[in-house]
Amino acid sequence: AELTHVRRDLERWQQWRSYLDDAKTATEALSLEEDGDAQKFYKEEAEAALRALGQDLEDFELEETMNGPYDELDCRLEIQAGAGGSDAQDWCAMVLRMYTRCLEEKYQVKLIDSAVGDSPSLIKSATLEVRGRFAFGFLRSEKGAHRLVRQSPFNANAKRHTSFVSVEPTPILLEEDEAEIQIPDNDLTISTMRS
Repeated sequence: AELTHVRRDLERWQQWRSYLDDAKTATEALSLEEDGDAQKFYKEEAEAALRALGQDLEDFELEETMNGPYDELDCRLEIQAGAGGSDAQDWCAMVLRMYTRCLEEKYQVKLIDSAVGDSPSLIKSATLEVRGRFAFGFLRSEKGAHRLVRQSPFNANAKRHTSFVSVEPTPILLEEDEAEIQIPDNDLTISTMRS
């Protein structure tokens, strides 16, 4: 895994060099070109290369802040509706949708478990498995209670209601397929007792 990360970093630095070379080539061609359409094309090419480089550098800067012992690991994200009944379950469904849509752009996201609430569109709890480099580092600050104050769509009087959802990110330390441990029979001591 470490070797894969180092290779990925090397590929990223080579990509940065490629972006710079593309921008330099487009800028040189722009200065030599006299045709207006061609100048516009080369200008757009240089801007696109620099924009891509800037975005990748921003991502790299964020990853450099993630230097905790488990930050590079995959993550299991547990979302649990708190006090608030149907409002909290609706808020839980919204939070689940928000995390899923946000994370699937950069990571592999899989819904492992969910408990349906009072109606099929409501959720009492859900567990997401987020796979990708820095998944836990990205999500570790999401730990805690998330609160929503709104006019309740479930209340006939449309009163203001506060709902809570608990979010708990946990690093995945061991793959499930590697978790099976074999213990030899001669290492076991079995004793029976009565009280």
